[in-house]
Amino acid sequence: MVAGMATIYIVIFPILGVSANESMTASIKSMPLWFRTLLMLRAAVFEEVFYRGFMIERLTELTRLRWLAALLSLGAFTLAHVNGWGWAHLLIAGFGGIVLTTIYLIRKDLACNMLAHFLTDAVAFLLG
Repeated sequence: MVAGMATIYIVIFPILGVSANESMTASIKSMPLWFRTLLMLRAAVFEEVFYRGFMIERLTELTRLRWLAALLSLGAFTLAHVNGWGWAHLLIAGFGGIVLTTIYLIRKDLACNMLAHFLTDAVAFLLG
């Protein structure tokens, strides 16, 4: 997932002539390390429980179509990242959402998803 995100930033964004929301990234990176860590943990735990654990399971119950539930959850996850980040971030959130949704559908392991989500965010906001 990290390699795919790097490819989007380094290759795809320049080809499309778009850039990441550097002001949002700089704003997050200016926060203390302990706060950024908590922010990444909150995102990893909440977003995985809500978008994968709850939405996919509940929408599967309602629609009886797991693929539709996964698509609706993926769409909601991706669109939730537009506010504040901008439209270019749809590629980042969409790609990450596809990977995380696929992991969840195959493994049905929220802890694995949370770890993958946290590590991906950590590369951008804790190590950078």
